[in-house]
Amino acid sequence: MILYTPKNAYAVHFIHYRTLPSFPREVREAINKMPLRIATKIDAVTVCTIHEGPCKVPSRPCETPNTLMGIAFKVRKDSFQHSKGRKVALAKAMATLPKAIRTALWRGYLLKTHVIGTVHPQSEPKKKGAA
Repeated sequence: MILYTPKNAYAVHFIHYRTLPSFPREVREAINKMPLRIATKIDAVTVCTIHEGPCKVPSRPCETPNTLMGIAFKVRKDSFQHSKGRKVALAKAMATLPKAIRTALWRGYLLKTHVIGTVHPQSEPKKKGAA
């Protein structure tokens, strides 16, 4: 997914992993730093990577240098929701960016995922004279 700010274009990638052996090295390292009582309950993760400009290679993860990474962990008692995992991972990946860039990226993400910019029947204004 490409998200635009007033000055740059950012490539944002999401990958969902549902089995421990498939977790990438960075995720396993993050899990190893957690308390054991939490780490043993993790059964899925969502990884978000953000970088400026085009990808270095078309595969995922794209191995582009200077990539920001955010990881959302799901424990057994949570239900697996792609949208929630993407939002948490995106927020963690953008944590070090300036607020103006974060705001522009969030707006672009929410527009692309159709969270904002759509009209719901309940939000349409009532016409005059309508009961």
